[in-house]
Amino acid sequence: MSNPELDPLWETPNDYHRLVSQVEQLQQQQNVLVKYLAELKRRLDILSERFDTRPELEEILKLQDALARLQELSLIQSRPNLVSDNTIQVPHRVLAQSDRDEDSKRNITLEEFWQRHNNGQCDFSGCNLAQINLSGQSLNASDWNFSYSNLGQANLRKTNLSFVNLSSSNLEGAQLCEAILEQTNLAEANLENADLRRATFSHTKLTRANLSGANLSAVNLSFQVELEEASLRKANLIKANLQKVKFYKVDLSEANLSRANLLATDFTEANLQNANLQQAVYDLLTVFPEDFELTAAKVYLIAPNTILSKANLAGYDLAEASLIKADLQAANLYSTNLSGANLSEANCAQANFSCANLNGAIMLQTSFCAANLREANLRYANLIAADFTEANLSRASLEGANFTAANLSRANLQNTHLKKINLSGATLTGANLIGVVFQGNLSGADLSGAKLCGANLSQANLSAVNLTAADLRGVDLRNTNLETANLTGANLSGANLESARLSGATMPDGSLHE
Repeated sequence: MSNPELDPLWETPNDYHRLVSQVEQLQQQQNVLVKYLAELKRRLDILSERFDTRPELEEILKLQDALARLQELSLIQSRPNLVSDNTIQVPHRVLAQSDRDEDSKRNITLEEFWQRHNNGQCDFSGCNLAQINLSGQSLNASDWNFSYSNLGQANLRKTNLSFVNLSSSNLEGAQLCEAILEQTNLAEANLENADLRRATFSHTKLTRANLSGANLSAVNLSFQVELEEASLRKANLIKANLQKVKFYKVDLSEANLSRANLLATDFTEANLQNANLQQAVYDLLTVFPEDFELTAAKVYLIAPNTILSKANLAGYDLAEASLIKADLQAANLYSTNLSGANLSEANCAQANFSCANLNGAIMLQTSFCAANLREANLRYANLIAADFTEANLSRASLEGANFTAANLSRANLQNTHLKKINLSGATLTGANLIGVVFQGNLSGADLSGAKLCGANLSQANLSAVNLTAADLRGVDLRNTNLETANLTGANLSGANLESARLSGATMPDGSLHE
């Protein structure tokens, strides 16, 4: 080193000492920068390792942020004279990210989760909440944020997650049975092998989500659920309601859609390779991918004039379906929802409609010969001129139904409630009406040979009814209108005819009542 006493660069010894001090200060700053750069390199290495498993967009943003920090450091190094202290001020966002990185590494316990929430925290994005038990909890608020969080194997059974942000989160193997997911954001989330049985979906966002192997059996996805480009490979969608769902570019390869409702479903550009659609129902509005083999899929077409004889449609939701002139002979429609459907002139002979919902259905001239309608709901159904010969209608709900001119010969209506029913002009020859409670119009009906033992027909309109040889033992006929009715050969023992109107009626012995 030059002698300061001889070197003209230094006028005094103080200049020399001041320069030495500056060099030492710069050396300290350099050491801090080296440590900071080493920390950034470590984080970049971690990001590189996670690149294959974490969403691409997040990685790009973090890499861009890291590069921006490196550029800031380069500027600091190139202008050391601007640094007045011997310490580096780390940006607040770096510290916050550091805390978040720590949360992503260690598993947050349930106790800590609620402690943080009680302190006002609702943002758990990027946190490790694997296997946490939040079953039955109500988290339904838009300020809850679990984006990019790890909820693998979490118990979220019956949890209300409405409006919650779960985008890009990991829910692999999570228990979401009966969870409420109304307006929940699950875009790009990993739901592989998750249990979603009986979960409630409405306006749920599942775009580009991974639902491979997920259990969605019997769920209803028909309420505007977004599924574009999602993966449902090997998913269980047995009996799922997929009516009007848009599966644009969705991977359904090897998925099980057997017995699913595909009415008006759109499979444009979807992958249905090796998918099981056996006994699924579709209609003329359903859009399948090009070259999809419907015949090989063994699906049921729900449309007018379709042949569905002996088909198993038990439990399906076919509300408002059009099955005019369809062949449903011997089909199984147990507990099927056909409310508001049109089955006019359909052949439903020997079909099983027990416990089915036919509320408000239109069934003009439909054949139900020998069909089983036990405990079926036929309230306010239009059954004009329908044929129920030898059909079983015991304990069926028939309030407000219109049986005008219907044929109920030898039908079993035992213990049914015929409130506000219209049977005018109907034929009930030999029908079993034991224990029936009737309030309605039977004028002109044919009840010859009918079994009405113990029935309640008080205040009913039975004018001009044919009751020849009918069993009317113990029947309540108080205030009943029997004007011009034919009671020839009828058994009225024990019947209560108090205040009954019998003007012009033919009595059991053949005499005419005045």
